[in-house]
Amino acid sequence: MLMPEMNGIEFLQALQPKNLPRTKVCVLSNIENPEIIAAAKKLGAVDYLLKVNYTPYQIADLVKDLVKR
Repeated sequence: MLMPEMNGIEFLQALQPKNLPRTKVCVLSNIENPEIIAAAKKLGAVDYLLKVNYTPYQIADLVKDLVKR
């Protein structure tokens, strides 16, 4: 989970103190590491999707479904 200024776990950690109850985070990554997946979910990610398993259209549908939750 790499981004230009921080990694995905650092991003989720930065969100924690902000207490944003309506904010839902779905991680979209190419990293299939059980420890990272568990850490992301522990930090509040509602889902962890592997990019290689989905087409762009499927990802769009998953995001729409997430917004409805």
